[in-house]
Amino acid sequence: MLVSQGLDSKKINLIRNGVNLDIFQPGNSMEARKKLGLKNDQLILLSIGSLNKNKNHALLINAFAEIVTSKSSLHLYIIGEGKEQDALKKQIKELKLEQKITLLKLLDHKSISEWMKAADIFILPSRNEGTPNSLLEAMASGLPVVASKVGGIPELIQENIEGLLFESDSKDDLKEKLNKLIKDNQLQEFLGKNAQKKIVTHYGSWKNQAEKL
Repeated sequence: MLVSQGLDSKKINLIRNGVNLDIFQPGNSMEARKKLGLKNDQLILLSIGSLNKNKNHALLINAFAEIVTSKSSLHLYIIGEGKEQDALKKQIKELKLEQKITLLKLLDHKSISEWMKAADIFILPSRNEGTPNSLLEAMASGLPVVASKVGGIPELIQENIEGLLFESDSKDDLKEKLNKLIKDNQLQEFLGKNAQKKIVTHYGSWKNQAEKL
């Protein structure tokens, strides 16, 4: 975009967001689940973000409602607070998913890192994004991700390499990508490893990025 406006490309340096790699890194899932009081036989889907219309958790809940019957071990946890909290609670109740979807309050980074170690799949269903920190942190934690194809996300994730992308606001596309990942443990492992490698090699720690700046 800057080049198209006439700026010399040699004068442009891209400094990406950093990640706290001391906290957000792959860990022992069973230990994390024990700390959090979670069952080992759950297949945990995790989403983190403010509870507002842009983050689009309502779409995720509707997609989840249509796939949860196919695998009894599925459980969705959403971490965040915001204006849509009551509406999401009502939606979950109307869909009779109170035992399958849990809304958690906003947590500190250390607690979030434990949830990421405990989770199996990370989901970001936003309508608009730049390069979201929660996605970077999930990838640094070695989580396979399903994210909407908006903003800077396609630059961060190559389809079927570091994650799966779906068309924003498409419940059917989100459902298809979730089903694909849920059913394929090898794909989960492949995407998670590639995602973690991408963050370490292309993004690095906040210290590294600060030094570049």
